[in-house]
Amino acid sequence: MLFLPPLKPARLIVRYKLFLADVVTPEGETLTIHCANTGAMTGCATPGDRILRQPDA
Repeated sequence: MLFLPPLKPARLIVRYKLFLADVVTPEGETLTIHCANTGAMTGCATPGDRILRQPDA
């Protein structure tokens, strides 16, 4: 699947309040991002997991 702009990697710190997650970028920047999936995400929301995020527009 092609995303424009391309997705960027990060590591999950914690997911909370259904729609929010704190992540850290490879550059060491901590971001609070919107998480579109409101489900439990069992098995894929463990702190330290690699994620892909949309960059700022």
